[in-house]
Amino acid sequence: MPKQRSLDEKSRAAILDLIDIKAENDMKEMQAQFKAMDTQFKALDKHLLSIESRFESKIGSVESKLESKISTIFWVIAVMGTAIMAVISIVGLRP
Repeated sequence: MPKQRSLDEKSRAAILDLIDIKAENDMKEMQAQFKAMDTQFKALDKHLLSIESRFESKIGSVESKLESKISTIFWVIAVMGTAIMAVISIVGLRP
């Protein structure tokens, strides 16, 4: 079995310092990436709100048009019903 080499105390401390520095740099990089992602998510959220607003506006317009057309159809049916009733009444009164 090969003999294990051990590092002196100074070398161990230096290696641990390098590991700490690397971990700290990695954490700073991750924080920067999280901030960038947060900015992108906020921009995406604003875009989605804009799309939702436009969609609601279009739906409101369609609902308004549909209500107008349904109202017109009801008026036409009412007028036609009245005309049919008038014709039936006139024809029914003739001897």
